[in-house]
Amino acid sequence: KQKEFLVQPYVLKPNGQVFDEIRNFFIEGEWQYSVFTHGTDYEGFWEQPPGALKEACKALAIRAYNEVKKVAKWEGKPMDTLLNRIDIGIVPDKSLKLGYKIFVNEIEPQMTTWLGRYCPFEIADKMAAACVNQAS
Repeated sequence: KQKEFLVQPYVLKPNGQVFDEIRNFFIEGEWQYSVFTHGTDYEGFWEQPPGALKEACKALAIRAYNEVKKVAKWEGKPMDTLLNRIDIGIVPDKSLKLGYKIFVNEIEPQMTTWLGRYCPFEIADKMAAACVNQAS
């Protein structure tokens, strides 16, 4: 039984629109790539370009994944999950050095994150190899 849960405030960008996200993908416990998603526009996404925002979101996602590792178990033994997506919310904020307020929005497990449209490479090949590694 869970004794704790997180209540997240409703967050909007200064223009009143839903915040954007940088979705970070981990395969077998390792950060692989990230994509930008524009609010609730399911067609407005692209691989997040290099830069300070990508690195800050990646660092926060890795911190979050380190928490996932504390509870990820298979048959009672710790394990690296096959696939996780950690969504970092981003809200423009010119008062901050980064220019954005960033926060963990969601931690998505395994198959809820297998969206090939977000991946800048052929994800089926990488996931097939990861499945073989986990099975052995």
